Amino acid sequence: MTYARTTLAILAFAAMAGCTVKSPAATPTTAHSTLQLYSTEATHKLMQGLAGRFATEYDQSIIEVRQGFFDTLMTQLETGSIDYLISSHVPARDDIWAAPLALDGLAIVVNPANSISTLTLNDLRAVFSGRYRDWNAFGVESIAINPLSYQAGSDVYKGFQRMVMGMTKVTGNAVLMPSFDAMLQRVSELDGAIGYLPLSRIDDRVTVLAIDGVRPTVSSMADRRYPLRATIYVIGREAPPAKIFHFFGWVQSEAGQAVVSESYTALP
Repeated sequence: MTYARTTLAILAFAAMAGCTVKSPAATPTTAHSTLQLYSTEATHKLMQGLAGRFATEYDQSIIEVRQGFFDTLMTQLETGSIDYLISSHVPARDDIWAAPLALDGLAIVVNPANSISTLTLNDLRAVFSGRYRDWNAFGVESIAINPLSYQAGSDVYKGFQRMVMGMTKVTGNAVLMPSFDAMLQRVSELDGAIGYLPLSRIDDRVTVLAIDGVRPTVSSMADRRYPLRATIYVIGREAPPAKIFHFFGWVQSEAGQAVVSESYTALP
């Protein structure tokens, strides 16, 4: 019931991620208005870039993008304080409307001094559950494994739990990072560290691991070879009114997806 309703909502807005045909996007009008959009940390960079390009090309809207914590934004959505949010996680509920905007991968990162290059999903689950405590379990140098994670209310944590951990809990020994930059910095400083963050947010301070032998790239996500893929959605309680639909219709159009592809992966 929950999955079916969400899928129908997505299809009503545009083709789902993974389909090859998209319904035509709406053509923006020239009416001037201010739109407030709310995004999580995982989607904030994307929405700032899209909002800026849309306003520049069409000179019709002042779009203010605010960043918030996923669970907090969902509470605000439920109480009517906000109308829509942008997230890489859609709650499994039957009262949620959602539409895809872009693709992003979940990158598993380690310190550059670590010689490991790939893990299986089962290995990754064992590492983050605390079953393995030293990197020598994987045939590399003996260094204590230091798992890093995020608060449970983060959409990236929820995605990691869904795609990697399943019913298994992340070890209580995992150190919680307050932001993606904090994650990058800590992994770069601690030899045995392992963490995760959106592929769109990595930099050369860390080494990105292949998962099941597949590295996260635009092509490996587009053809579904890389297992840790995340779709970025606009989420609301119902389909958006015209002025908001114009913006998200543009995001799903060829022009909008060209902007998406500058830092993320476009919808197939």
